[in-house]
Amino acid sequence: MDRRGTDAALAVGLVVLWSSGFVGAQLGTGSASATTLLAWRFLGAAVVLGLVVAVRRPHLSRGDLWRHAVLGVLIQVAYLEGVVTGIELGVPAGTAALVAATQPLLIAAAGPERTSARQRWGLAVGAATGELRAPADPTFWWAVGWTVVLSSFGGYGTYLLVLRRSGAMRASVLLYLTPPVTALWVWAMFGQAPEPLALPGAIAAAVGAVLVLAPGRLSRSPSRTRRDPCPSSPDRPPTGARP
Repeated sequence: MDRRGTDAALAVGLVVLWSSGFVGAQLGTGSASATTLLAWRFLGAAVVLGLVVAVRRPHLSRGDLWRHAVLGVLIQVAYLEGVVTGIELGVPAGTAALVAATQPLLIAAAGPERTSARQRWGLAVGAATGELRAPADPTFWWAVGWTVVLSSFGGYGTYLLVLRRSGAMRASVLLYLTPPVTALWVWAMFGQAPEPLALPGAIAAAVGAVLVLAPGRLSRSPSRTRRDPCPSSPDRPPTGARP
């Protein structure tokens, strides 16, 4: 498979697997709270990653550990906790995906992000409240496995691959396609039709993604050859050419 085919396959995988997170949230919050579902999801993912680290033994500096810790807090506290709690409170999964798909706007205007001490200790406080107690409903464990395999490793794994190959903007813009995919997925699994007011937003997000991802809209990959920004005139040799 050539580069274009690989990029297309990764794009489809990212959209589908990222959408699985919203579906898994609706599946799991039917029998447990958002915090309980997320706690067990990340516990399962941490066990798998711990085994990988034990085998591969990567060298991580203290700065690397702090950087990854801050990213983990931002993902769970500032993003996933809000999204899954919204679905728990009755927000349709498709609508939650539509709200979360505004990330490209933040990526485009991103600046340095900092977290407060309260955010860094959020998980510890949540574990004083008894939220880690898992329900007996087997659907909950199905949802945990769903979110660990499809959403954590599948969704974030493909996101990182697309990010590495194509850049942050393309990876984020692909998330514009998750609202309609999530809405179709939820309708197929739970029989929940999309909210009428959510349809225009989902359509607009999809159209926006197509417009941005159209050939020539995004800058080329850094690995590709760049053209001379100042085309040479007939009377002048190309920039960098020897006389």
